[in-house]
Amino acid sequence: MLAADAYGVDEFDRKRIMAIAAARCGLTAQAMGLCREALELRPDDAELVGELGILLVATNRADEAKTYLERALQLEPGNDRFMGASGLVHLLEGRLDEAMACFERALEDSYDNVALLDHYASVADELGRSEDAAGLIQRFADFHAGSSGVTCTYAEVLMKLKRWDEARDRLENFLLLSPGNQDVQALLDSLDQPETR
Repeated sequence: MLAADAYGVDEFDRKRIMAIAAARCGLTAQAMGLCREALELRPDDAELVGELGILLVATNRADEAKTYLERALQLEPGNDRFMGASGLVHLLEGRLDEAMACFERALEDSYDNVALLDHYASVADELGRSEDAAGLIQRFADFHAGSSGVTCTYAEVLMKLKRWDEARDRLENFLLLSPGNQDVQALLDSLDQPETR
């Protein structure tokens, strides 16, 4: 028996459970429809208002997403997922300063959203603010020491800042724990190329 059919689960909870499950399974259109149906029953449910905003961002519907995410952040101001998704809306709209501020707030207290870190690093680079972003990215890299992606992101930031020795140390230390990682090795090898410097 599905949890959504369990005894004692009301219509709102059934739709909420199914919407979240559909979203996690990548069934975006179905998840959005279920979110909308559930929100008709309980329009101030922060989780579903925010989830619908996130789904709308994923479908490049920034204007509509913005409305839902602003409402979700009114209902639940400290939610890192909603703040990160708001940053993505700003990014889609070309408002890089606002995007960076949202990404920073979303990332500074939570190390769960590794995918958002790449957006943060890219926006910081585009704004010429890699130095400002380096500390937060380093904390992520320290926390996710076994992640080649996070290690490479941090090493790339160090390279942009011409902190060659730190980048080399970070990459070499990763390879001690995970020898043969091709992405990390390729980035390390690029340090020896004249065009890198």
